[in-house]
Amino acid sequence: MKLIGTAILAIFTFFLFSCNNKDTVLMDSNEFFTIEIPKGMVEQNDMNVAASLQYGYPEDTTLAEGEKQPLEYLLVMLETKEEIANFGLDIEFDVENYAEVSLASLESSFESFDIINKDVEVQKRDGLSYILYDIEAHIQHISIFYKLAIFEGDHAFYQVITWCELPFKEKFNKEMDQIIGSFKEKK
Repeated sequence: MKLIGTAILAIFTFFLFSCNNKDTVLMDSNEFFTIEIPKGMVEQNDMNVAASLQYGYPEDTTLAEGEKQPLEYLLVMLETKEEIANFGLDIEFDVENYAEVSLASLESSFESFDIINKDVEVQKRDGLSYILYDIEAHIQHISIFYKLAIFEGDHAFYQVITWCELPFKEKFNKEMDQIIGSFKEKK
């Protein structure tokens, strides 16, 4: 009887972990944070030289019947509080004013830029303050949907940025939320 109970527990544990890890791989990018990367995304190094982490679906992936893989990307940018202090600015950054600066920087890259959820509030999760924006932007006939999360940690400010072409917003929205929801600062 004890053997049956142990076997059932082992099978339950196997299914629990295999279901939880079915679509994601835990990725430790550096000594500052961890984030879950969707299965199928590959590490990239040509999106932003300042990024701590860059991932995307391979552009040459072909699905059934010649259909191309819709593209989705992920960047994590970080600035340590020590680096920011060394800038010699007369401002004490918090998650709100750091988010304003991040948004202005992102907005300057586009012909049009619309924050969909304008009434954002600072939220807390796992001891981190954060703000999450949904954004639609356009450049050179390309429409893009972004999720931008700004986190304030103990040691740094983090920008977790996911995006896809606007027509694929519904396809990737949940996955983008899962990526952002998995972000954790290492203690």
